[in-house]
Amino acid sequence: MNNNGYAGVGVRNLITAARKAGLNSTFSYKLLMNYGKRRSVVETYKVAKGVYLIDVEMWTRRYGSVYVVEGEAVTLVESGLSTSAGKILEGLAQLGFHRDDVRHIVVSHVHLDHAGGAGVLAKELPNAKVVVHKVGAPHLIDPSRLLRSASKALGQMRDAYGLEKVVPVAAERVVPVDDGDVIDVGSHRLKVIYAPGHASHHICLYDERSNGIFTGDAVGVYYPDAGILKPTTPPPEFDMDVAIESIGRLRELKASALFFSHFGMTRDVERMLDMGIEEIRRWGALIQEALSAGENIKRIAARLVDEFKEDLPFAPEWLSEQLAPVMVAGYVQYFERKGMLER
Repeated sequence: MNNNGYAGVGVRNLITAARKAGLNSTFSYKLLMNYGKRRSVVETYKVAKGVYLIDVEMWTRRYGSVYVVEGEAVTLVESGLSTSAGKILEGLAQLGFHRDDVRHIVVSHVHLDHAGGAGVLAKELPNAKVVVHKVGAPHLIDPSRLLRSASKALGQMRDAYGLEKVVPVAAERVVPVDDGDVIDVGSHRLKVIYAPGHASHHICLYDERSNGIFTGDAVGVYYPDAGILKPTTPPPEFDMDVAIESIGRLRELKASALFFSHFGMTRDVERMLDMGIEEIRRWGALIQEALSAGENIKRIAARLVDEFKEDLPFAPEWLSEQLAPVMVAGYVQYFERKGMLER
């Protein structure tokens, strides 16, 4: 996978131009969506033997990955947003896969940037079953509660997540799984690893053939151009201790590759897993200290945005501005549940 250079330079130029014109983040987001609609070529990469990545251009390029695992039962790992289906179908065709050959759509958890497109894709892939942890399965069959929760948690990001286009998956096409279950692709066997922390129903997949782990959001958001990752800690279920335990469990697999849903593949496995734990702890200490000093969520989020600007100058600024308050809120709710906030 070629990580030289950042593919989103055009996006950055658009947003910069919008800001210079005095336009807000919402307008910048609309510009970004229009930019994506003009693109007709989907970027795909071979990341391991029999494993391919489709860049679904989730809000920007090189942020949302959907993986294709080749075999007798072609398998998609993740379904992206409800608006990602077109990119995924185009990517499948570009890679030479027929829609009828796709037998599984596995989602790491039911958050809408991972499972929002499951129902839309299921309609286009007639032989595919949707695989999800048993606790998440009811939310794919009836997403109404999930959508209400997401709408409340996402705030201004609601439209960007495509809530209005999410459709249910027929119950007979949903396959609930649990820790230790195996998805047989043919040439690949994907073992389900229960990995809560980001969400209580989160799973990762261990691919024996590539000795790789499909991480979902369990480890963090990986930025291949910088070689770093950042935590992803949304409410209402983020649990710092459990998240760290899950990363520790992934470390025991001695994998040689990590396939991130955000974004791409790395073989720098040990360093990334260590960084995942260190960054979760660092953010936790920073946020808890700031809360104890009387800072509000808005001010703490601004500090995280400044960190993103320094560490990831190529990344769209509007994205960190919108996501940072959500991540802080995840820690706040965690601290409240644990009784760790001074009153």
